[in-house]
Amino acid sequence: MEKPNTPEVHEETSDTEETFFAGIASTGPSNTDLPRTLKEALSHPDGELWKSALEEELLSLNTNAVYDTVPLPKGVKPITSKPVFRIKFDQNGTLRDTNSG
Repeated sequence: MEKPNTPEVHEETSDTEETFFAGIASTGPSNTDLPRTLKEALSHPDGELWKSALEEELLSLNTNAVYDTVPLPKGVKPITSKPVFRIKFDQNGTLRDTNSG
């Protein structure tokens, strides 16, 4: 099996690199201030973005036939799920997408 291309990791970094990475980590939107529930997401200032992301995720699940909707047998407790809200960034730390999955 061929080894995938992975970047080399160097233990030594320059002050400039450390400052750059620290800057990426400490600026812009953060995944620590995200809605925890659907109700919070929809009432959030970016509620329309979260709603759009959730609709896109549900459409993807349906399109890819990830699950079947079936009648619940008597006496069976269903497994529930909930959306988990995240913000995606590209490799440069630039906001790429909101995600509900």
